[in-house]
Amino acid sequence: MFKMMQSVLIGVFLVSASACISAGDASGEEPRFTGTKRIGARPGHPIQHFVSAVPAENLKLKISNLPEGLSFNAKTQVLTGKIEKPGTYVLEVTATNGAGKTTRPLTLEIGEKILLTPPMGWNSWYCYSESVSDTAIRTIAQGMKSRGLINYGWQYVNIDDCWQSERGGKLNAIQPNDRFPDMKKMCDDIHAMGLKVGIYSTPWVSTYAGFIGGSDDNGAEKEQYLPLEKRKQKYQVFGGWPGLHRRKMDHTGTRWFFDNDVKQWAEWGFDYVKVDWKPNDVPTTKRISDAIRNSGRDIVLSLSNAAPHKSRHELAKYAQLWRTTGDIHDAWGSISGIGFNQNNNWADAQKPGAFNDPDMLQVGAIGTPNTINLKFRPSRLTYEEQRTQVSLWSLMASPLMVSCDIVGMDDSTFALLTNVDLIDIHQDVLVVQAKKQKTDCKDIVYYVKPLEDKTHAVGFFNLSKDAQTYPCPYDNAEEIWSKRIYKKGELIQLPTHGCAVFKGIQNPEIAK
Repeated sequence: MFKMMQSVLIGVFLVSASACISAGDASGEEPRFTGTKRIGARPGHPIQHFVSAVPAENLKLKISNLPEGLSFNAKTQVLTGKIEKPGTYVLEVTATNGAGKTTRPLTLEIGEKILLTPPMGWNSWYCYSESVSDTAIRTIAQGMKSRGLINYGWQYVNIDDCWQSERGGKLNAIQPNDRFPDMKKMCDDIHAMGLKVGIYSTPWVSTYAGFIGGSDDNGAEKEQYLPLEKRKQKYQVFGGWPGLHRRKMDHTGTRWFFDNDVKQWAEWGFDYVKVDWKPNDVPTTKRISDAIRNSGRDIVLSLSNAAPHKSRHELAKYAQLWRTTGDIHDAWGSISGIGFNQNNNWADAQKPGAFNDPDMLQVGAIGTPNTINLKFRPSRLTYEEQRTQVSLWSLMASPLMVSCDIVGMDDSTFALLTNVDLIDIHQDVLVVQAKKQKTDCKDIVYYVKPLEDKTHAVGFFNLSKDAQTYPCPYDNAEEIWSKRIYKKGELIQLPTHGCAVFKGIQNPEIAK
């Protein structure tokens, strides 16, 4: 079954990649930088950063003021090396093409904070789910490169649950199953593309999908293993979800091996780990964070799921992001409930290096969680609802993690993920979570996000099942999706569950 899936994926990739035209190939456009302009790294730890800009065609990049220990490969657009001394280092990056030249600073903060702006990337759970493999991950990474998403700041390719086999090796760490023949080579190859790569685990005895976790009960847990003939997969020893709950494996065991696993991930070259258990308690989070800090590698710590609201400020000391909710779904009730209600009261915990995570974007063609996915289906969200989620998550400076088919992505989904104005708003270095405001129309709310340049981004959202209009409260305001300039009083068209996002607003408050 898996060989058949891999053959299909490779064939789809080759056909789609050959037919693809990068969105950055438009002629006559001056270069424009995208993605983060502020990087955090710990002293003496490896740094890798892809300098992203569009259009990608005929682009030439140069970096001045490189500190000792760093080098820049203009051909691959990748900055690498280590900086031993803590401090702030400001580099000057110049991009040129036939249409012009652009320069902007790139700031490196060498200290204890990493991930200073919210991550942009891909996760396997809603796409491949239980069929995740080396081939699938490579296909996505190649797709992010060939489709040009990397040029817009998308950088992480993350493995979710179902990669594990047994504990072993020189570190007595969890080893990959036979669908991942060489984790280190996979990480090296993805890094060579300019991308970063992530992995998944839990401090519990079992993961949610029934694979082994970061602790055990001194061997007693094996009494709960399913007979081999009853397992969905060979190493899915506790059965698929909710098998861990039925077998009472949803706890941290008496023997802790998570430190071993962290050392293994660092040796393989992972850059990100999603750690999944509930509740995300502070002592366990600190224990995991300390292991990562001592690994010699900067690995982003992403907590999942439904972190306790009362612990948000303590969790922010040790993790770079934490889930503010349970699992999201491709339904309006799910994304609207999380985005317009649940995530709002977490705003005071967010800052550079610490982000509220309302879960993944439900856009494009996705799979079914907790299954072996051999094909994908369109998201059940309408296009307007998908645009609303991408816009709202960007205004809130939330992590942007897609979990869709990258290689076969249609043009409309690609457009959702490559709006440079929206990415600039999302990656603004203040990383302030937009604040929800009410209008004089009960079905329309708006969000205000202060930006580094002293202006604001403002998003208007229609929560109604009916199309609405709203008079623009600003003069000469540019709407980033339509590229239309509105005069004060002109009616903004808001489709069912649709939105309009404005940039460069000086005085964002509106009279009610």
